[in-house]
Amino acid sequence: PLGIADAGDFLHSDLSTRPEPSNLTILHAIKNPSRGGDTEFVNMYNVYDALPDELKRAVTGRDAWHHTSKLKNPRVMISGERADAAEFYKRLEATVPDQLQPMVRTHPDTGRQALYVSPRFTLRIDGMEPDASEALLGRLFAIMRDKRHLWRYKWRDDDLLMWDNRCLCHRATGGYRLPDTRRMHRTSVAGEKAFYRA
Repeated sequence: PLGIADAGDFLHSDLSTRPEPSNLTILHAIKNPSRGGDTEFVNMYNVYDALPDELKRAVTGRDAWHHTSKLKNPRVMISGERADAAEFYKRLEATVPDQLQPMVRTHPDTGRQALYVSPRFTLRIDGMEPDASEALLGRLFAIMRDKRHLWRYKWRDDDLLMWDNRCLCHRATGGYRLPDTRRMHRTSVAGEKAFYRA
C-alpha cells in the first residue's frame, strides 16, 4: 500500500508532469471512510468553451510549465500531517525537471479542445512575466472552480470509475481522519505527448 495524506487535494490532471501524461485513470474503491472521501471532477472541454474570446486568444498556442513539487507552486500547500513532505519535494526538484505542456490540448480521438492547466501542477506560463502569468492562471482557475463545471462523486465500496485525463481534472476532497481509512486501487494508463492542433 502507498499513499500520502494530501495526495490529490488540488485540482489536477494525472501525470501532466511527465513528457507523456496519463490518458486514463481507473480507480476501484475497496473501502470507503464512514464520511468524506468524495472526488470532484471538472470538465475541461466545458471550461475551454466557457472562456471569453480574449482568454481563448491568450492561452491558445501557449505552453505552461508543470511540476510535482508543492514547494515550487505558490497556490498549494503541504499537509501538516506529513513530517517528511518538504524533504520529499526537495528530492523531486533535484531529480525531476519541469515539464512543458500546451495550455490548450487537442483530444486525439474527439478533436475537441480542452484547457490543459491545473492549480496543482501548473507552475507558470512559458515566456510570460511572473506577475502576468499568475494573473492569467488565476483567472483560468477561477473559471475552473465555477459550479457549472464541477461534478462530485460520492464513492461506495466496490465502485469502479474511469476517466479521461486529456479532458478532465479532478481532486480528492478529503474530510476523513484516522482511524477511518480510504483504500483505493488505481491504474494509470500510459498516454501520448499532449499537443494542440487548430
